[in-house]
Amino acid sequence: MFLAYPEEEGADLGPEPSFSGGYGGGGMGIHLEGLIPLILIVVIAAVAGSYLGLWHIPFISQNQPLQVLVIGEPSLQTRVVMDEAKDLLNYRVRSGESLRANPREQLAQYNIVMLDQSGEENQCIPRQVGEAIREFVQKGGKLITVMNSGICRSGSLEAIGWKAVMGDVVPVDCVPAKNGQPSCMTPLVVRGEIWRQDYDHPILQGIEVIPALQDQPLLELITFDVVPQGNEIAFIQNASTPEFYPAIVEKRLVLGKSLYFNYDPGATPVVLQKTFEYLR
Repeated sequence: MFLAYPEEEGADLGPEPSFSGGYGGGGMGIHLEGLIPLILIVVIAAVAGSYLGLWHIPFISQNQPLQVLVIGEPSLQTRVVMDEAKDLLNYRVRSGESLRANPREQLAQYNIVMLDQSGEENQCIPRQVGEAIREFVQKGGKLITVMNSGICRSGSLEAIGWKAVMGDVVPVDCVPAKNGQPSCMTPLVVRGEIWRQDYDHPILQGIEVIPALQDQPLLELITFDVVPQGNEIAFIQNASTPEFYPAIVEKRLVLGKSLYFNYDPGATPVVLQKTFEYLR
């Protein structure tokens, strides 16, 4: 049997190796090179989704404190809860009027906007701020609206309700009440309990009813007769009448999230803390 060695003339050396590490035109290398852009797209999408809070990826998700902008004047109870959660968030309180200049740029510095004017007499915000809040949520920001905060535009009473001020990002609607006044301008004093409605939602995980014990006093809450436009996480049951009111409602947009509290969230410190953990 005759063997041809490489140095012999006419010997068959086989296909020449390609620079990509394969043979026959580098088929394997071409396949690997084609996968690289796809892998990069998947990694970028995973990191972006983790940053926006769409999912949690260990070692990628950010564990830095949330940057929270409170527009208005929250109650002392709410401030105490936020002060005690310094490992979860840093917050700053600003008036709506102080944000009138370049509100989009100012809101972009924060992870969460909390619209809480429960400590103010006027629940209006400037037009520019309302539009900036809508865009903030639509682009992936997170919004918490408390009671009837932001229901009107500063200097105008032509339209009342969140849709007229911020579009459809707030997960409840203001409707005409029996007395002819918008329901979001008619506060109701309710003595009762808060019950879990969505059993799968992490905000009320492990919480069935507030107060949790029968010998604890009932909650005394100021609330509004609003209509849910999203997922009702919890509801308020009046102890003296058969009336029910939404307590916590959520609306998920394509990127952003919007939560609504139909009472002072400082009245339920654990729920408020779990809300920030959820939005984190």
